[in-house]
Amino acid sequence: MATIYQAVFPVNPNRTFEDLANIVGTWITGSPHRNLSAESLEGLAKEDFNYNSQAIGVLNATYNTSFGVRLMERDKDSLRTTDVVGQKQDGSFNVAVVHDFETKKIGNGTRGLLKPRIVNDLVRSFGGAYDGKILRVKAEPYSINEEDLEFIVELINNRADNNLPILYISRERSGYIVRSEELAKNLSGMAHVLVEPSINFSYQLRKATNGRNIFGGAVGIYWPNGRREYLLPNVSQVADKIYRMVEEEALFTLLPKELTFDGIINLKVAEKLEELRSSKKISPEEALNLAIDQIDSKELEVKKLEKHINTLEARLAKKSKYTTDGELLVSPQISELYQGELSDMVIKAIEQARDTVQKDSRRCDLLSEVLKLNTETGERETLVGALNKIFKTADRKVTGSMISELQKLGFVVEHGSKHIHIYVPGHEGRKCTVPKTPSDYRSFKNSLSQIKNTLI
Repeated sequence: MATIYQAVFPVNPNRTFEDLANIVGTWITGSPHRNLSAESLEGLAKEDFNYNSQAIGVLNATYNTSFGVRLMERDKDSLRTTDVVGQKQDGSFNVAVVHDFETKKIGNGTRGLLKPRIVNDLVRSFGGAYDGKILRVKAEPYSINEEDLEFIVELINNRADNNLPILYISRERSGYIVRSEELAKNLSGMAHVLVEPSINFSYQLRKATNGRNIFGGAVGIYWPNGRREYLLPNVSQVADKIYRMVEEEALFTLLPKELTFDGIINLKVAEKLEELRSSKKISPEEALNLAIDQIDSKELEVKKLEKHINTLEARLAKKSKYTTDGELLVSPQISELYQGELSDMVIKAIEQARDTVQKDSRRCDLLSEVLKLNTETGERETLVGALNKIFKTADRKVTGSMISELQKLGFVVEHGSKHIHIYVPGHEGRKCTVPKTPSDYRSFKNSLSQIKNTLI
């Protein structure tokens, strides 16, 4: 059996397990494909509920602060199992939704098996709770306001105590490269979606985070462990790739026993066996049956762990496909003018090295293979074009509009009495000087050339 979907998220702590059973029951009976009446699931919240037919099975499990419902849908060749488990602890209410798929037919894959609708039902009907100190779980994107800078800095710097990843959609001149509403709906319960309000906000955020923010139309994922990944505007099918990245990460998370259906059963059997042992009022037959139940639940747990190990090994093999001792290059924490600038520089350097080495050599072959797997973003040419336009329209004097346009590109502009000084955040030691009112018509042309050669 393969796990094809998994999500864990906090919900309104004022809700009860009975509320959870009701909304799960409504979800199960609300589908016309299941042909199951609401009366069939009456008492779903009561202990040891069990409904079973040829096509559908529904049962529950309860243990201390945990309650879960399992839906099993059978057809001729496959079995789909959806577990919805809630745990109330220390004033919080966390819910885990796990969807497994098993097939007997070769080639009968998981294509077309989507995120269970129950996730969005829970988030919207229950109300998502706070994930950490700032963000509440919801099925809509967060539209950032200009005055939210302080909070966004906390999120970017991984100081918000959130457990779900943060998806940050930065703004480019033409708008956004993904549809945030649709993405937030698809990722609800799995990630928070934030939408940047303006290019100016991006510039302010860049200064406040020392260049850690995603910008220039790129879409970034800030993981709870501090790791950061991003997709550039020139990447095709961005929304689908983002969903797969988040989904894959969620699948590799090992859930605690209290948030899994099999885990609840295992804990319950172990507790009952211990109670009977302590009371010394247990017959050999009862002891045998309980021991069998415990062995069965342990075997299920071992299978889950083996599956998790196999999944991690497959992930490691995938990441190691083109590397040996880790990543090909370790990227420094350095401020970039645009997302992927450092990568572009390295690719260009490799390209130049390939063009200078002997053509029929192994060195040339190796460099060519690297270039096949890595391409430039093309953003440098866009940046150079924007600089050319700024200086061409400046009419031989520095204006407020010119300074504003330079800042939008990511440069810091400092004012002197007769000059402005331009540099990239985090690289204050590399500055270019531009006269505010140049006397020579070639002065701006020389300044532009200096900026291109020194700063980009």
